[in-house]
Amino acid sequence: MNLVHLKNDLEMLGDELLKEFATELIKQGHNNTGKLINSLRKEIHLTEKLAAIEFYANAYGLALEKKRQKGSYVPIAPLIRWVTE
Repeated sequence: MNLVHLKNDLEMLGDELLKEFATELIKQGHNNTGKLINSLRKEIHLTEKLAAIEFYANAYGLALEKKRQKGSYVPIAPLIRWVTE
C-alpha cells in the first residue's frame, strides 16, 4: 500500500472516529453548548516508518472522560480550601 492510499484510509478512519466521539458525547448528555463537539479534530502523521492519527478536543474533554465514578466521593480538602478562600 502506498502512502497516498494509506493517508486517505487514515483520513476516512479518523473522520469516522470523530463522528463516533461526537455521537457518544451526545448520548452522554455533553452537548449543552456544542463547544466540545465543535472542538474535536484530528491530525494525520505519516512517514515511511510511522502512521498515526492524533485526536484533539477542548481541555475539559479529558475531565469528562476521566469523570468521577458513580458512588465515589468528591475530595473534601480541595472543597474546603475553595470555600474558605
